[in-house]
Amino acid sequence: MLLPPDLRGAFWGVARRASLRASLNTQGVAPGASEIVLDPQVMKRATAMGIAGGRGATVGGPTLMANDERLLLLLDLSRRLGEENGLERVLDQAVRSAVELTNAERGALLLAGDGALVLRARVGPRQGDGPDDVVSRSIADTVWIDGEPVVTLDAKGDRRFAEFRSVHELGVTAVAGVPMRFRGRVVGVLLVESRRRKVAWAASDVSLMMAFAEQAAIAVEHQRLVEELEARTGELEAARRTLESLLESRDHELQATRTSLVRAQDALSRRFAPAGVIAGTESMRRLFALVERVRDADVPVVIEGESGTGKELVARAIHHSGARGRGPFVVVHCGAIPESLLESELFGHVRGAFTGADRDRKGLIASANGGTLLLDEVGEMSPRMQVELLRVLQERRVRPVGAEQDEPVDARVIAASQRPLSELTREGRIREDLFYRLSVVTLRVPPLRERMEDIPALAAHFLATFAEAQGTPRKRLSREAMTRLLGADWPGNVRQLRHVLESASVLADGPVIEADALALPRATPLVSPAVTATVTAGPAVGGAFTAVRKASERQRIVDALEQVNWNKVRAAVVLGMPRRTLYRRLKEYGLLDE
Repeated sequence: MLLPPDLRGAFWGVARRASLRASLNTQGVAPGASEIVLDPQVMKRATAMGIAGGRGATVGGPTLMANDERLLLLLDLSRRLGEENGLERVLDQAVRSAVELTNAERGALLLAGDGALVLRARVGPRQGDGPDDVVSRSIADTVWIDGEPVVTLDAKGDRRFAEFRSVHELGVTAVAGVPMRFRGRVVGVLLVESRRRKVAWAASDVSLMMAFAEQAAIAVEHQRLVEELEARTGELEAARRTLESLLESRDHELQATRTSLVRAQDALSRRFAPAGVIAGTESMRRLFALVERVRDADVPVVIEGESGTGKELVARAIHHSGARGRGPFVVVHCGAIPESLLESELFGHVRGAFTGADRDRKGLIASANGGTLLLDEVGEMSPRMQVELLRVLQERRVRPVGAEQDEPVDARVIAASQRPLSELTREGRIREDLFYRLSVVTLRVPPLRERMEDIPALAAHFLATFAEAQGTPRKRLSREAMTRLLGADWPGNVRQLRHVLESASVLADGPVIEADALALPRATPLVSPAVTATVTAGPAVGGAFTAVRKASERQRIVDALEQVNWNKVRAAVVLGMPRRTLYRRLKEYGLLDE
């Protein structure tokens, strides 16, 4: 019987077989398509082992099956082996196929691992219950170490196995062990045995078994890789799930933290909103956080910031949110009271202390007893008054003008100044000892140009305040009007913004305030309508916005200076900017020496 056409090409397509076939053709020996060509080395070893060679040659009996049938069986067994899934099923199928292929009684498959062979599969009857009652491990070890097949039809009479105790104890008659090779290394051993059944293995049977062992080795290693890949995939999947769970947990924690932070910021904003303080930028939030810390600490505080930034509002926020909130809040404008009257205003006087003192009068410091005293522009005080103020801060007592005895006073002192007190101290305008007494905590209120993102919220607050005061519907700003507000310089800071919006609220005809209603000098907008929409919606535009605004402001100052031949007084008039503000800008932008 010939090999079917659909199998013939695959059989002879193996390189080794094709080479051997070509060699035989040149020698005038052309094997038929259905014949199995034996490996010459296997034939040689089989002859040495006492197994007959040649096609269909046998020992002690007829050939087990014809060549065609054996080939078809090999192909069928290889197919069945390839259809199994899972390493254990492949191992079991490999042993069963080897037994069927050789007509043996028993079979076993051992895999190499950690320096020894490990029994992984077996079929057939057992002689006992111990692990060595399964197979002849001595023969299996020999095959594994030498990498060569071991075949005998009479194990007990074979001198090679005279020292193998397991062979004699197991009563093995015929044994065939072949190496399972994969990529040049022996990964296991296939072993078949017969004890009662007589078998007649030809050299072709050994060659066939070795061919099957190679297929089994490929299938086993494939399943090993598959299982290793599945294990790694499982580990990675478990790690992924763990990581996702961790990230989800951290995300929830982060979201909760953000929510708590937003709530805290909102609560902080609501706490100071009645005082008129609006905060949306990071700098104002930091200021609020400091206010929150010092509001209950009965220590002097210095608030620094340009005119119109809201220093008094911050002082009121400290007072009303703190422990002294139920007490009085007294403001002393040090630069607005004449020197001759300042002492009487601060400390009070008794009747007859000076001409016109027709009755006792309580001073502003005593009026703040139990509350807060705000000394606005404390740097305008004369040196003599600074000495008196220092004594009040140290002793917490005040003596009215013309009185003979001091009176106790309990008032928290907050000082406010447009310029840093440290600069005024270096210039000799503030006594050093008074500076250290006042500057326990210093807060800086940023100018409006550094918190432009707050303009939409400030505008909404002011317009709501105006509507409530006037008893009219609240007006809103058009996008063009908001663009002009965001593009202005605001030398007068928040105070100027309030005045501009109050005027526009009164003069606007309808419910919407247009850009033309804003009493601002026309200038190139510093931000585009798209950015205006973003700011109006809430998110801050950040440092990039401030950088653009500063660059534009510097150019406008340079243009004004060139217009008046660098006369700084006239330039301040052209810019509509106080001279002190202009000099600060010149210093900030490095224009004083130009």
